Amino acid sequence: MSSASATDLPTEYFASLPDLSRVRLSPDGENIIWLVRVETEKRQGQLIQIVNTKTGKQKNIAFTDNEKYKIRGLRWANEETVILYADFPASRYGTPTTESRIVKLDTNTGEIKAVIPRSLLRKQKYQSNHMSNVIDFLPDDKDHILVSLAGYASGPEESVLKINLNGSGKSSFEQRTKRNVIDWMTDAKGKVRIGIARDDTTYKIRAKLAWESSWRTLWEFEAFSREAVWPLAFGAKDNEL
Repeated sequence: MSSASATDLPTEYFASLPDLSRVRLSPDGENIIWLVRVETEKRQGQLIQIVNTKTGKQKNIAFTDNEKYKIRGLRWANEETVILYADFPASRYGTPTTESRIVKLDTNTGEIKAVIPRSLLRKQKYQSNHMSNVIDFLPDDKDHILVSLAGYASGPEESVLKINLNGSGKSSFEQRTKRNVIDWMTDAKGKVRIGIARDDTTYKIRAKLAWESSWRTLWEFEAFSREAVWPLAFGAKDNEL
């Protein structure tokens, strides 16, 4: 290929978004959901599409033009509900911000609703611009997910909420805020067992034994130091991290 012909190739040949992204299989294996990139003269944005693995039948569920909000991720919560991670532009005190939220999509009706109930939002001291930290999808509990959320203390500390997804049950606090803890982690059984605390530039990894209620510091390190070690996940055993 000559250099002249190479320069005639459009930029899209080298850098463009994928036509399909965020491909996810439902827990029962019967459906696949994905995002379809839409770019036509009349329409641009993202289409949520579901394909039945047995029949191959496709169904368009929802569409966003990426103006009001943009979907940056999705995950099945159960066989009928998909959690969407959405970002949308906003302004706080005159400063442009990007707000992140989670919403639930009913794959049967295409209806999209808020995940965190207003009753829990009204208890907040402030609303964070980031409200999409799902720490556990609780595969053995189809009706709930665990969400780590700031706003229930005056600082950046986060609480863990057990959110009901079916609309008829009650949501509740699974773990209240603890001083300086900005994120949480669960074990293989869905119990909150690790807290990541930050005090200025010092991080502390706090933990609770499966059979105890008290918390202790496993290790600590300075931000950006070579000694930084972050917990990734629990093993099958209760106290295997």
